[in-house]
Parts: sequence; C-alpha cells; structure tokens
Amino acid sequence: MIKQSNTLFYFLIVTFLITIFISSCSKKEHKRLKDDKFTEVLAELMIIENLGIQEFERIILAKNVFEKHKIDSAAFNETRRFYAENEKYWIKIYTKVKDKIQIKLDSLQTISNNPEDIIQTPEE
Repeated sequence: MIKQSNTLFYFLIVTFLITIFISSCSKKEHKRLKDDKFTEVLAELMIIENLGIQEFERIILAKNVFEKHKIDSAAFNETRRFYAENEKYWIKIYTKVKDKIQIKLDSLQTISNNPEDIIQTPEE
C-alpha cells in the first residue's frame, strides 16, 4: 500500500512538472477533456512514468502522447484539476485508468505467451 502511494505521489509530481514544461504560454481558455480521452492519456502517461527510463526521455514520450491525442498539456492539466477537486470523479477515472492498463498488460502477456503470433514467416 505504501509503495502504491509513493508511486502515485511521484507520478503526480512528474505529471505536474511535465505539464509545466510542455505547456504553452498562450492565454486561450482550455476546455476540459472528455472522460475517455483523459483516461487514455493518463493511462499512457502512467505507463511512461513506470518505464524506468531517464526523466528527459519520459518528457519526450509524454509530449508524444499529447501530440498523438491532439491535446495540449494545459487542457490535460485543467481536466486533472477538475477531477482532483471531486473525489468521486477521481476514483472513477483512476478505476478506468487501472482497467486500461490491465488490458494493455493482458495483451502483452498474451503476446509473450504466443510469440508465433508476432513473427510470421512467409510460406513457400
């Protein structure tokens, strides 16, 4: 339980730092992201955070996630703040994130159990 709390704490700190680093200086108002998009981005960021790579590599990967989903860090941060202010929403979002990560882990486990599914040799 303590390890989970530490991981969450470090994730939130790194997410905050990434958000500040990537955010633009524009003063336009940012809309809150839809739940599905936010959970997908958050799940990807959590995976990146736990890759065991250097900080600058995590920042680059996080930037790629924002570009992939066509969002900016300010919109992500605004959405994160919105959910953080309401514990029920936050728990709902993290449950969805946990489920998304579990699906990705199950997919990787299936691939590692069946490597022939990945490598296909041409038939003669």
